[in-house]
Amino acid sequence: RFLVGKTTGGELTGDDVRLAKAFLERKVLVGLLDEVGESMRRFEKFFGWTGRDRRRNCQRRLSVHGVNGHSHPSLERGGEVWELLRAHNEFDIEVYEHAVRLFEEQGKMPIFNQDEESKTFLW
Repeated sequence: RFLVGKTTGGELTGDDVRLAKAFLERKVLVGLLDEVGESMRRFEKFFGWTGRDRRRNCQRRLSVHGVNGHSHPSLERGGEVWELLRAHNEFDIEVYEHAVRLFEEQGKMPIFNQDEESKTFLW
């Protein structure tokens, strides 16, 4: 909803999903919590950030404390509740899966395959 400006409600459509995917492709360097170390490395390279100690501390805090302090019951994949949630969040899931694919594609960009010391590309 946020990516297509429908934060206050309204029905989402396939056009909204296409718009959200296009926005991600053109405007976002994707980072994933499941890949927090690699995501932070990419952010540092892309934005020219320094301070590896701060990054390590941040990663340590995330790995120890997590990012979601709420416990949730486990759901059976394919079960009734699972399917209800999947159907309700169908467009979100599609956009998320696209973001995961973009994360993989962006990892192949030359800037992320550059040796830090020599500034030569590692192929």
